Amino acid sequence: MFDYRLEHMFSVSVGTLRMARIGSVPEGILNDCAFTGGEVTGPQMRGSLRPEGWGRFLVRTDGVGIVDVHASIDTEDGALVAVMYYGRLDLGEDGYPTYLQSGLEGFLPGDIQLRLSLHFHTTHSNYRWLNRVQGLGIGLIELARSVVIYDVYAVR
Repeated sequence: MFDYRLEHMFSVSVGTLRMARIGSVPEGILNDCAFTGGEVTGPQMRGSLRPEGWGRFLVRTDGVGIVDVHASIDTEDGALVAVMYYGRLDLGEDGYPTYLQSGLEGFLPGDIQLRLSLHFHTTHSNYRWLNRVQGLGIGLIELARSVVIYDVYAVR
């Protein structure tokens, strides 16, 4: 067994989540995602999520959702940090046909657990250490409110 620890860096509360269905592709159903910004709070970073971020959400035929997001964080002390994350969520065995038939609304009112792998890029001297960090995100998508919330941990 390998020695490691998880260190909470910050939490993210994404503003309103908007999705637009691109349609059926060979891998499943592809969607564009956008959000209206968000808040970043925590012991190692505080600031806001810029609204220019974008993402893709793929609902695979096995009911697994794949998330691919590119965003930027404006920190309270003037840094700009790019963050990319990739993750998956389990929509259940009937996730694909339900989504195909009714879209995201078909999953209401439940919440979907979210697991993310994050990495960062910045040139700001206060946050260069992030360039060496593997991030782990644990959270959920609250479908009823169209928001995403997650905690970010450094894997050390």
